[in-house]
Amino acid sequence: MAMAPANTTHRLDVRRFDDRDAGSIVGWVASPADLRWLAPSTDWPLTLEKVRAWPRVGGKAYGLHLDGGAEPIGYGELNPMRANPAQLWVGHVVVDPAHQRRGFGCRFVVELARVAFENHKAERLILVVFPANTPALQCYRRAGFRTVGEEFHLIGNASTGQRRHRLIRLELTPEDCHAS
Repeated sequence: MAMAPANTTHRLDVRRFDDRDAGSIVGWVASPADLRWLAPSTDWPLTLEKVRAWPRVGGKAYGLHLDGGAEPIGYGELNPMRANPAQLWVGHVVVDPAHQRRGFGCRFVVELARVAFENHKAERLILVVFPANTPALQCYRRAGFRTVGEEFHLIGNASTGQRRHRLIRLELTPEDCHAS
Protein backbone atom coordinates (compact mmCIF):
# COMPACT_ATOMS: atom_id res chain seq x y z
CA MET A 1 0.00 0.00 0.00
CA ALA A 2 0.99 3.62 -0.21
CA MET A 3 2.16 5.36 2.93
CA ALA A 4 1.39 3.45 6.13
CA PRO A 5 0.59 5.43 9.26
CA ALA A 6 3.20 5.66 11.97
CA ASN A 7 1.32 3.73 14.71
CA THR A 8 2.08 0.08 13.95
CA THR A 9 2.51 -1.29 17.48
CA HIS A 10 -0.93 -2.93 17.55
CA ARG A 11 -2.20 -5.76 15.38
CA LEU A 12 -5.34 -4.76 13.53
CA ASP A 13 -7.75 -7.21 11.95
CA VAL A 14 -10.40 -6.29 9.41
CA ARG A 15 -13.32 -8.71 9.58
CA ARG A 16 -16.80 -8.84 8.13
CA PHE A 17 -18.97 -6.76 10.41
CA ASP A 18 -21.30 -8.63 12.73
CA ASP A 19 -24.72 -6.94 12.92
CA ARG A 20 -24.77 -7.73 16.64
CA ASP A 21 -22.04 -5.08 17.03
CA ALA A 22 -24.19 -2.27 15.59
CA GLY A 23 -24.73 -0.94 19.12
CA SER A 24 -21.04 -0.09 19.29
CA ILE A 25 -21.34 2.24 16.30
CA VAL A 26 -24.48 3.84 17.75
CA GLY A 27 -22.52 4.56 20.93
CA TRP A 28 -19.66 6.22 19.04
CA VAL A 29 -21.93 8.88 17.52
CA ALA A 30 -22.58 11.29 20.38
CA SER A 31 -24.37 14.15 18.63
CA PRO A 32 -26.27 15.22 15.52
CA ALA A 33 -23.07 16.99 14.40
CA ASP A 34 -21.09 13.73 14.63
CA LEU A 35 -23.79 11.95 12.62
CA ARG A 36 -23.75 14.69 9.97
CA TRP A 37 -20.03 14.03 9.25
CA LEU A 38 -20.55 10.27 9.16
CA ALA A 39 -23.93 9.90 7.45
CA PRO A 40 -25.44 13.25 6.49
CA SER A 41 -28.68 11.76 5.16
CA THR A 42 -29.33 9.72 8.30
CA ASP A 43 -31.80 11.23 10.77
CA TRP A 44 -30.79 11.75 14.39
CA PRO A 45 -30.76 9.76 16.59
CA LEU A 46 -28.67 6.93 15.19
CA THR A 47 -30.23 3.50 15.84
CA LEU A 48 -29.24 -0.13 15.38
CA GLU A 49 -31.62 -0.42 12.44
CA LYS A 50 -30.11 2.60 10.68
CA VAL A 51 -26.55 1.24 11.04
CA ARG A 52 -27.66 -2.18 9.75
CA ALA A 53 -29.31 -0.53 6.72
CA TRP A 54 -26.24 1.49 5.65
CA PRO A 55 -24.55 -1.02 3.30
CA ARG A 56 -25.92 -0.90 -0.24
CA VAL A 57 -27.24 -3.98 -1.97
CA GLY A 58 -24.15 -6.06 -2.72
CA GLY A 59 -22.06 -4.02 -0.28
CA LYS A 60 -20.03 -5.40 2.57
CA ALA A 61 -19.57 -3.93 6.03
CA TYR A 62 -16.33 -4.46 7.94
CA GLY A 63 -15.21 -4.05 11.52
CA LEU A 64 -11.74 -3.08 12.67
CA HIS A 65 -10.53 -5.18 15.61
CA LEU A 66 -7.57 -4.32 17.83
CA ASP A 67 -5.14 -7.06 18.93
CA GLY A 68 -7.63 -9.87 18.19
CA GLY A 69 -10.39 -8.34 20.32
CA ALA A 70 -14.00 -9.38 19.89
CA GLU A 71 -15.45 -5.85 19.91
CA PRO A 72 -14.77 -3.64 16.90
CA ILE A 73 -13.02 -0.30 17.27
CA GLY A 74 -13.91 0.76 13.73
CA TYR A 75 -16.57 0.36 11.07
CA GLY A 76 -16.54 0.90 7.30
CA GLU A 77 -18.14 -0.32 4.09
CA LEU A 78 -17.23 -1.25 0.55
CA ASN A 79 -20.27 -0.69 -1.66
CA PRO A 80 -20.52 -1.30 -5.42
CA MET A 81 -21.16 1.76 -7.56
CA ARG A 82 -24.40 1.47 -9.50
CA ALA A 83 -22.85 2.44 -12.84
CA ASN A 84 -19.83 0.14 -12.45
CA PRO A 85 -19.86 -2.53 -9.72
CA ALA A 86 -16.07 -3.00 -10.11
CA GLN A 87 -15.71 0.46 -8.58
CA LEU A 88 -16.37 0.46 -4.85
CA TRP A 89 -17.64 3.29 -2.71
CA VAL A 90 -15.95 3.54 0.69
CA GLY A 91 -18.64 4.52 3.13
CA HIS A 92 -19.38 5.29 6.76
CA VAL A 93 -15.82 4.96 8.02
CA VAL A 94 -15.74 5.63 11.75
CA VAL A 95 -13.42 4.77 14.64
CA ASP A 96 -14.41 4.52 18.29
CA PRO A 97 -13.65 7.95 19.84
CA ALA A 98 -11.57 6.21 22.52
CA HIS A 99 -9.20 5.08 19.75
CA GLN A 100 -9.14 8.18 17.55
CA ARG A 101 -6.05 10.28 16.83
CA ARG A 102 -3.76 7.25 17.09
CA GLY A 103 -3.52 6.28 13.41
CA PHE A 104 -6.08 3.48 13.56
CA GLY A 105 -8.45 5.16 11.11
CA CYS A 106 -5.76 5.48 8.45
CA ARG A 107 -4.58 1.93 9.01
CA PHE A 108 -8.21 0.79 8.72
CA VAL A 109 -8.61 2.60 5.40
CA VAL A 110 -5.38 1.01 4.10
CA GLU A 111 -6.68 -2.42 5.10
CA LEU A 112 -10.11 -1.76 3.55
CA ALA A 113 -8.30 -0.88 0.32
CA ARG A 114 -6.30 -4.11 0.48
CA VAL A 115 -9.52 -6.10 0.99
CA ALA A 116 -11.19 -4.25 -1.89
CA PHE A 117 -8.38 -4.84 -4.37
CA GLU A 118 -7.35 -8.34 -3.32
CA ASN A 119 -10.63 -9.96 -2.27
CA HIS A 120 -13.17 -8.02 -4.33
CA LYS A 121 -10.96 -7.32 -7.37
CA ALA A 122 -12.02 -3.67 -7.34
CA GLU A 123 -10.75 -1.44 -10.14
CA ARG A 124 -11.09 1.77 -8.13
CA LEU A 125 -12.18 3.03 -4.71
CA ILE A 126 -14.17 6.23 -4.50
CA LEU A 127 -15.37 8.43 -1.65
CA VAL A 128 -16.41 11.98 -0.89
CA VAL A 129 -15.64 14.12 2.16
CA PHE A 130 -16.86 17.48 3.38
CA PRO A 131 -14.01 19.99 2.77
CA ALA A 132 -14.08 21.06 6.43
CA ASN A 133 -13.54 17.47 7.63
CA THR A 134 -9.77 17.94 7.77
CA PRO A 135 -8.99 14.82 9.86
CA ALA A 136 -10.80 12.59 7.36
CA LEU A 137 -9.11 14.24 4.36
CA GLN A 138 -5.68 13.83 5.97
CA CYS A 139 -6.39 10.19 6.79
CA TYR A 140 -7.53 9.32 3.26
CA ARG A 141 -4.59 11.11 1.69
CA ARG A 142 -2.12 9.33 3.99
CA ALA A 143 -3.76 6.07 2.91
CA GLY A 144 -2.93 6.92 -0.71
CA PHE A 145 -6.20 8.43 -1.95
CA ARG A 146 -5.82 11.38 -4.29
CA THR A 147 -8.19 14.28 -4.83
CA VAL A 148 -9.77 14.10 -8.27
CA GLY A 149 -12.28 16.92 -8.03
CA GLU A 150 -15.33 18.15 -6.25
CA GLU A 151 -18.99 17.25 -6.37
CA PHE A 152 -22.16 18.95 -5.28
CA HIS A 153 -24.79 16.84 -3.54
CA LEU A 154 -28.20 17.51 -2.11
CA ILE A 155 -27.76 16.27 1.43
CA GLY A 156 -30.12 16.22 4.29
CA ASN A 157 -32.81 14.32 6.08
CA ALA A 158 -36.29 14.76 7.49
CA SER A 159 -35.08 16.86 10.42
CA THR A 160 -32.64 19.15 8.56
CA GLY A 161 -34.15 19.34 5.08
CA GLN A 162 -32.00 19.03 1.98
CA ARG A 163 -29.32 21.55 1.04
CA ARG A 164 -26.64 21.63 -1.65
CA HIS A 165 -23.17 20.82 -0.29
CA ARG A 166 -19.72 20.82 -1.87
CA LEU A 167 -17.75 17.62 -1.30
CA ILE A 168 -14.20 16.63 -2.19
CA ARG A 169 -13.98 13.46 -4.30
CA LEU A 170 -11.05 11.15 -3.67
CA GLU A 171 -10.05 7.99 -5.51
CA LEU A 172 -7.59 5.14 -5.14
CA THR A 173 -6.57 2.56 -7.74
CA PRO A 174 -4.40 -0.53 -7.34
CA GLU A 175 -1.70 1.37 -9.24
CA ASP A 176 -1.82 4.19 -6.67
CA CYS A 177 -1.08 1.61 -3.97
CA HIS A 178 2.08 0.44 -5.70
CA ALA A 179 3.39 3.93 -6.48
CA SER A 180 6.12 5.17 -4.19
